[in-house]
Amino acid sequence: MKKFNGLDVFIVIIIFLAVGAVVFYLNGAGNSLMASDAKTVYFTVEVTYCMPGFADNIKIGDKISDSTKGDYYGTVSNVEVKPTTTITSDLTDGTINRMDIPDRYNVYVTVMCDGRETDSAIYANGQKVTIGKLATIKGKGYAGQGYITELRTEDKS
Repeated sequence: MKKFNGLDVFIVIIIFLAVGAVVFYLNGAGNSLMASDAKTVYFTVEVTYCMPGFADNIKIGDKISDSTKGDYYGTVSNVEVKPTTTITSDLTDGTINRMDIPDRYNVYVTVMCDGRETDSAIYANGQKVTIGKLATIKGKGYAGQGYITELRTEDKS
């Protein structure tokens, strides 16, 4: 019976590294940020049921991070405030009405960041972003969470 020697261990390590490199490449993480796939990524997070004054704290140019993981996303490029609404039905006449909820607002925060686009995903500073993904965001003096409602990319010039 033959024992393992240093050469056998070296060969096993090389095989594991080769398999790991193939998996890394096939998952898209190995794609470099070349000029052709470098993008400016814009995504909008809808933060709902905000108190009056919440949006006043958010300024264009603020640095935005993921408040759960602490990862940097990018900078605020736009802030839009709309009244929070609800849909109600009137049982007496059968109508459906949209009503504003008093003192509650939906704040739409658009974040601009460096990223890349592959055939299967869009990455914003290394983080995969998709429409419908729950995003937890924080800036200086505020934090919120909401779903990504808009997502677009532009070629870097």
